[in-house]
Parts: sequence; C-alpha cells; structure tokens
Amino acid sequence: MKTKILAVIALAITMAACEKDPIENNNQSSIPFMKVGNKWTYEWYAEGAQASITFFYEITSIDEDGFAEIICTNSVNDYHAEHRWFANDEFFADESGAFPNELFPLYYKNGTVGKKWDAPEVDDELGLLTRKIVALSETVTIDEITYRNCIKVKQTYELDLNVVDYYWINETVGIIKKEQTGWLDLNDEPRKYFGVTTTLKNINF
Repeated sequence: MKTKILAVIALAITMAACEKDPIENNNQSSIPFMKVGNKWTYEWYAEGAQASITFFYEITSIDEDGFAEIICTNSVNDYHAEHRWFANDEFFADESGAFPNELFPLYYKNGTVGKKWDAPEVDDELGLLTRKIVALSETVTIDEITYRNCIKVKQTYELDLNVVDYYWINETVGIIKKEQTGWLDLNDEPRKYFGVTTTLKNINF
C-alpha cells in the first residue's frame, strides 16, 4: 500500500535539520512577529485521527540576511526539528515555502486581494503550486480569542484541484490558522482526501 500525505504533514513530522548553525544575535525583522525569543503553540489535527498533536515553535536567532532559526518540538515524542523562516521588507516565508534554490513567500506585506504567485519549482505529484491573497481583513476566533485583520491566502495545485490549502496570517502575531488537504493513495483505489487543521493556541508575546 502506497501512502502519500500532503507535504505539510511531512514537514510537521519529519522536517530535516538545517545544516547552517544558528547565529546568536538580536537582529529583528520589519515583520513584527519575527523576533528572537517569540514562541507559538499550535494544535495540529488530521481528520480521522484519534487525537491532536501540540507543536511548539521558538525563534532562537535571526541572521543579518533575514533568516530565522526555528526550533520545533511536539507533545507526543522526542521530535525535534530546526526550521528556517525568512522575512524582509517585502514578504514572509515559513518552512512551507522552503525550496532548494528559491523561497516561496507565504504572504506579501503590501499585497492586495487577488495578488497571485507561483512556487519556484514544480511538485512531481501535484504540479505547480500557486498562492493567492483572497482577503486582507478576516477575523478568526479560536478558544474565545479573536484575531482581527488576518490575511487569508489560498494555495492550489495544478494537477489536483481537490487539494486546496488556506492560511490565515496576522502581521503582528504570525500564522493563526491553517486548513489544508491531505490525501492517501491506496494501491489502485481513487485518491482519498481528508482535512488537516492547525490552530494557534498560545503565544508568549
């Protein structure tokens, strides 16, 4: 049985460590939430799973080029990953936008509704990935906490229109919520789809 799950799940569970050593400094980004010491707690849940998983993110350093070292752990095992985020005056890219030769922004600071951009490389399974800003002032409420003025980004995949991802980002707090599509390829059976949701539970700033 061949099992294929959307890249975001693999990133959450098996992200490889970066080769570059963190640079310990106090460089801060023009994007407010990109600051050394900031921490986020997320609840990650895949439809049909018996329980959710809690992930913990922390910015440990930001180098002079705008790359942040992120330590990620979870609540169920000894999982430990080092992600890299990037920010400049134009855009922000988290680990979902990490390609070998070029970054794939998650959102643009001065983007407008309808702005669209493609990934720098084509995925073997899903073809070209495209992101589009679909709203600039969404309100998201999680556990009675309301986040206003969220940027909503839609991600689509050229070769499978059933796979659609949504991201909500607040420029002060960071990523608030993700609603994504996972899938299973089971031998010769039609591809089976399921929802994957990530929600912000806590921050330390």
